[in-house]
Amino acid sequence: MATSTSSRATPFNPLDHSHRRWNPLKREWVLCSPHRTKRPWQGAVEPPQLASLPAYDPKCYLCPGNERAGGALTANYDGTFVFENDFAALLPDEVAPPPAAHDDAAVASLFRTENARGKCYLQDKALSAPSDAACTDALRRRSQAWSLSYIPSTPQTMLDAQRAYALEHKPVEGVPTLTNGLASLLLTYASHELSLHHKSPSTSRVTHVGAHFVALVPYWAAWPFEILVVPHRRHVRSLAELDDEERRDLAETMVRVARRYDNLFECSFAYSMGVYQAPTHVASPSSSSSAAADTSDLGAFAQLHLGFYPPLLRSATVKKYLVGFELFAETQRDITPEQAAQRLRDKSDERHYKVDLVVAHEQEGEGEGSTKRVVEEGK
Repeated sequence: MATSTSSRATPFNPLDHSHRRWNPLKREWVLCSPHRTKRPWQGAVEPPQLASLPAYDPKCYLCPGNERAGGALTANYDGTFVFENDFAALLPDEVAPPPAAHDDAAVASLFRTENARGKCYLQDKALSAPSDAACTDALRRRSQAWSLSYIPSTPQTMLDAQRAYALEHKPVEGVPTLTNGLASLLLTYASHELSLHHKSPSTSRVTHVGAHFVALVPYWAAWPFEILVVPHRRHVRSLAELDDEERRDLAETMVRVARRYDNLFECSFAYSMGVYQAPTHVASPSSSSSAAADTSDLGAFAQLHLGFYPPLLRSATVKKYLVGFELFAETQRDITPEQAAQRLRDKSDERHYKVDLVVAHEQEGEGEGSTKRVVEEGK
C-alpha cells in the first residue's frame, strides 16, 4: 500500500522507530518496536544457575525402567530411547470421511472437517551423571518425530512460499540454486546475509558461520532470540541428503547455538527447535537440472532449515508471552534482530559459562569434587 510522506518527516531509524518486517516464509508481517527497549527495567536479576539435578528420578516416567502412564514400561536404556507417544495428538486409525455439515455449500464451507491421522515418536537420551537438565527439569532436551497424513498449515505455507519464490524470481548471480536450476528463497537469503556479515560482522544478524551451515537471527524473527540454521552452499531437501561432513557441521552449529543460548542469561536456556524439510510422501524431484521440473512437487523447492524459538526475553525467568496485540493483530517484538544477534555474538560459543563459574568457586575453596563434575557438564 502506497503512503504519502511529508518532506518534514524524520528520517527512518530502525533502532528508534516502529516498523514492520515481512516474513517471506510464513507470509506474515512482524511488528518491530525498538523504542520499547528504552523503558526502565526494574525486574530481578537472577544469579547464574549452577545446581546439579539427579540423573534418575523414580517418579519420572521417561527414566530408564520406570512405568509410564497407562502401564507401559520404559525400557532400561543407557543410550537413546525411541518409543511411540502414549498420548499423541493424532491417532493412526483409518476412519470414514466426515459427512458434509450442510446441504447448502455456502453453509457447509463454514464447517469444514477432514480426517487427520498420524503417529508421534519420542526420543530421550539417558543421563550418566547429575546435570542441570536432569529428568526432573522441564528444560531437559527431548525430541519428537511426527508422521502425518497431511502437511500442517505452517509447513504448507512455507513450502508454498518457497515454490512461489522460485517461480517468480530469477536466480541471483553467484548464489546456489535449487536442483532444478530455479531460485531458492532460503539460499538467496542466506547468501545475502553472509555477504552483509563479511562486509560488517559487528552489525550483521549472523551468529555462526560453518563450512556448510549458517546460524543467524532472521530479519523477520518473531521471538526475541530466534535462530535460523540453514545450509548455505547447496540445495538440501532433507536431513537424509546430508553427507558425513555436512552432518558434523550441522551438529557443531547446533552445539554452538545452544552454548550461546546458555551463556546469554547463564542458565539452561529453554527453547523449542524444529526441522523443516521436504515432505516424504511426495515424489522426489528428478536429478535433472532442467528448470522445467514438476512445479506441483513441493519437495523440489524445499530447502532444509532449522528454527530455534526461545521464549526468554530479559533473564532466565522473564519470558515473552503472546498476548494483547499479538493475539488480536500481529506478531510484535521489541529488541531488533540485529540487537539480538549482537548480544548472542557477545557470548562465547566455545566455552560454557559454568566452566568459568566453577573455576571461580574452586579458587574460593568450595571443593574440587563438585567442581570437576560441573566443569565436565559445562564443556
